[in-house]
Amino acid sequence: LWCPRELRFPGARLSFRLKSETDLFILSKAKAHALSMACSPDGESLAVRASNGSIYLFRFATGRVRRVYDESLEAALGLQRASEDARFRLDAIDLGCRAALEKEHAGDAEGGGAPVQNVAFDRSGHFLLYPSLLGVKVVNTVTNQVSCVLGRPEGG
Repeated sequence: LWCPRELRFPGARLSFRLKSETDLFILSKAKAHALSMACSPDGESLAVRASNGSIYLFRFATGRVRRVYDESLEAALGLQRASEDARFRLDAIDLGCRAALEKEHAGDAEGGGAPVQNVAFDRSGHFLLYPSLLGVKVVNTVTNQVSCVLGRPEGG
């Protein structure tokens, strides 16, 4: 947000002057903090991976939330029970192994030793990629649809 060349706030690019005019306090309200952030190549969107397991998608210019994706362990397990879509189903053994790893990483995160889970945009800026319990999700941010899940077991 800070302009390194002119050493001042880049007002022409942003439509807010105060943080209170944005939704950036949503992380504080959720008692979470940012683990990783990514800006879309066109500069229109900002994605934040938070410590509560959610991914927040903001409009960069306004600081307003476009979407929130809940990727917490509880949400993933709920999706396993409720979804009929084969893309979001894992067999019980694989689900148990992945859930155990998630819990282990969550415990490591409290001690500061867990690997950071990144969030990234593709070159077009329309697809958001991030790791989840099911694999790496590729989400179309324009249509708000999961395009595919990478890293699924071969038998699944």
